[in-house]
Parts: sequence; structure tokens; C-alpha cells
Amino acid sequence: MTLLDRKQTMFVFALVLILIALNFVISIYSTIHLLSIPDYVSNSHLVIYELEATKSELKSGENSVNSYIFTGDDKYLVPVNNTINNIKSHLANIKQTTEDNPVLKKKSMELTSQVDDYINDLNEAVELRKDEDDFTAAENYISSFDVKVDIENINTQLSSFQDYEKKLYEARDAQVKEAKNRAIRTFLIAIVSMFIMLAIFYFQFIEREQKIRTEKAKHDIETRFQTIIEHSSDVIMLVEKDGKILYVGPSMTSHLGYSVDEAYGFSIFDLIHSNEKYKAVRLFKEMLDKPGDLFPFLYRIVHKDGSWSWMEGVAVNLINNLNLRAIVLNLRDVTERIRYEEVVNQSKKEIEDLYNHAPCGYYSLNKDFVLTRINDTMLNWLGYSRDEIINRKKIFDLIAPEEREYFKENKEYFIQQGFINNMEFDILRKDGSMMSVLLNSSIVKDENGSFVMTRSTLVDNTGRKLKT
Repeated sequence: MTLLDRKQTMFVFALVLILIALNFVISIYSTIHLLSIPDYVSNSHLVIYELEATKSELKSGENSVNSYIFTGDDKYLVPVNNTINNIKSHLANIKQTTEDNPVLKKKSMELTSQVDDYINDLNEAVELRKDEDDFTAAENYISSFDVKVDIENINTQLSSFQDYEKKLYEARDAQVKEAKNRAIRTFLIAIVSMFIMLAIFYFQFIEREQKIRTEKAKHDIETRFQTIIEHSSDVIMLVEKDGKILYVGPSMTSHLGYSVDEAYGFSIFDLIHSNEKYKAVRLFKEMLDKPGDLFPFLYRIVHKDGSWSWMEGVAVNLINNLNLRAIVLNLRDVTERIRYEEVVNQSKKEIEDLYNHAPCGYYSLNKDFVLTRINDTMLNWLGYSRDEIINRKKIFDLIAPEEREYFKENKEYFIQQGFINNMEFDILRKDGSMMSVLLNSSIVKDENGSFVMTRSTLVDNTGRKLKT
């Protein structure tokens, strides 16, 4: 870093620090300004509500008194008293809420005084109605000029009170919005300042060190990668899009017998068995259309001694990668696994054949006593196809009708006992005929002792039954 670079950096740092300091001052001012809004303004909506409620109660009281004056019925005095109590409660709430505001406190006291005068007017009208036989005196009093003036003064005071509260609420709302906008601007300035600081710090102090670390890491990775390839048990190849081998790891010799130098002269297709060569060509064509995708494969590859080895692997098209410009193959010898799988499959087929063609019938039931497995011998006895039996019929459906109830009644006993030995009964064929059999069965349970399935054998008992 030159001297000029350092001076420029320090200058930018100074500007950013000034910007951050200014932002800090603005933040403090915004906070103080927001907190300076009087707390009583936050109660404006409550005061407005109480004023509306007071106005409504005054109207209700007036209607109740007029009804009493007109009818003389005492039932109208109850709502009058309730209304007066409610009005006093609303006025008390207004007084308490506006205690901290001198202007509102004065208005509250004036409104309370005027409302008290009006309540006295209502009470006076009620008393006149009680003392007179008719409502004339009470009606004249409640309709007098003085009472009307009291009502007009109250309405004027309520309207003035509400207008003042609404203005306070609007002023508070405007101040809050301005404070929020100022806070957002302050936040944005802080974010920009931090980004500038980080950018300067990164490009002036970290970039150079990062570049050194990146170069070292790249060298270490390349060295490690080369070491992994040279000591890998898999065969790693780089080939061109026509299949020509560009590079092969040393494990080529241990797996296929070719030296690295010999492998450079091959095409990968020359090593693949003719039965799989067509699939390999098609795979390469597909890889060329889908760079970066992984393509698994399993082919027979010719050994140097002429034998064939099954090689399993993955291919990926990295021709567009500037560092490789090749198709990468990773191959692993799985000959022994293939042979083992062939032996297992053959054994499985033999076991399956023994099961299906045994001289006795085999079947399995689930916990609902539905047949889940059955061999060919038993299917031939019954005359059903496998699709007609498996997961469709219960064992009870194949038992002679006269013996069926006995099996159902003793089902739980069989489950509890866990086995049946040499039980003789008749099974019902599809054509309706019967066949005598001997049953041997055991229950398979899980580690918790719960029913899983049965293993059951049936022996043809027809000959023995005929003798007896």
C-alpha cells in the first residue's frame, strides 16, 4: 500500500466516522423528541370515548325525565338515577385522565360544574312532578330558558372538549409518524455507513491477505487432489468426448493390469464388453447434452490378461470446466459383489422353488387371519389363482362350513398357545369339493410379544382318512 493510498483511506475513514457521529446525534435527538410528546396525549382516545358516553347519557337522562313528567310512572325514575350515576362516573374518569394537562383539567372542571347544574335541573323537574297532580309545572320548568341555556352550554363545552382532544390526537399522530420516518432515515444512514466501513476494511486490509490465502489453499487442494488420485483404490480417468483416455490413475494397473503409459493409447470403448458397448456410447451422447449431471454405470471391462471384470462407476461431463476440459470417470471393481449376488439370487430361486413345489401346502396369515402367502402346491389343491387368495381370503373361508365355527371360537386360544400340531380337518376347494388335511402351525411374534404372522403347513390326509 502506497503513502497516497493510506492518505486516501484515512480521509475516507474520517468522513465515515463523521457520518456515523452525526447519525448518532440525530438518533439521540429523535429519541428525545419522541419521548417529549406528553403522556397525556396517549389518553386522547379514552377521553373522547368518555365525552361521547357522557353526551349519550345526558340525552338518555333527559328522555327518561320527560317520560316521567308525561306519565308520572315511577318506573322511569330508575333509569334516571342510573343515568345520573353513569354521568358522574364518566366525569370522574375524564377528570382522572386529564389531571396532568392544565388546559384539559380546567375544561373538565367547567364541564363537571355545568353538568352538575343540569343534573340539579333534572332532579328539580322530577320533584315538581311528584308534588303536583299534573305535569304542567314540571314541563314548564324543564322547558324553561335557563334549562335550555344549561343544555346548550354543556353541548358547547363537550364539542370544545372533543375538538381539543382530537387536535391533540392528530398532533401526536403526526409527531409519531415524523419520528418514525426520522428513525428509518437514521437507520438507513447507519447501514450505509457500516457498509462503507466494511468495504474499506475489506478492500484495503483483507483483500491482499485473502488473495495469499486463496493461492495457498488452491495449491494445497491441487496437491491433495493429486495425492488422492494417485493413492485411490478406484480407477479415475479423464477422457475426451470421443472416449480417448487423457489421464488415468495408477490404480489402473492393480485393477486391470495395464500400465499408465499403456492406457493413454486406449479409447474407453475398446475396453468395454461388446454386450455393453452400445449402452456406453448412448451414455456418452447423453452426457454431452447434460454437462455437470452424474451418470452411474455398470460395464464389463477387459483385463490385460483377457479376463473380464465388472466395473461400477459414475461419469460426469466437465468439458466446460476450464481446469479439466474432460469427462471424468470413477470406476470400482465390483466383480466379487456381482458373483455373490448371482449366487444369492440362485439360492433364492432354489428356496422359492422348494417352497412353491413342496409336497405339502405352505401358507402364512396376518393378525386378521388373512392369507398373505401361499405356495403353488396348496393353490393346486384348492383350484384358486394366487390373486384370488392373497390379501383377499381368510383361512376360515377355506375351511369346511361345519368346522368353521370351531376354528373361529378357538382362534384366541391358538394365538395364546402359539402352535397347532397335527390337527385334522377338511378344506373347501373352489369347485365345492372337500379335501382332508393335517395342519401344523406356529405363530411368529415380535420382540414385544405381539402377533406378526403364522407359518403353517398342510399335509394331504385323504389316503389316511380313506383307510380309517
